[in-house]
Amino acid sequence: MQQITFQIKQDVESGGYFAESHILENEQIITEGDSFLELETNIKDALNCHFNNPNEIKYELVSN
Repeated sequence: MQQITFQIKQDVESGGYFAESHILENEQIITEGDSFLELETNIKDALNCHFNNPNEIKYELVSN
């Protein structure tokens, strides 16, 4: 099972959230959401688009 770490940052101006993960040296997944719940939904959608078997992907969210 592959594990992916997303760096989470909150946009001070909008109050929304931004997530970024570097998969390989030249590949990354970037997404955003107005709320944390929307961000997590968008992360799952991005994983579904990026991987053939997204159910085999474990992910963690970390913030600075």
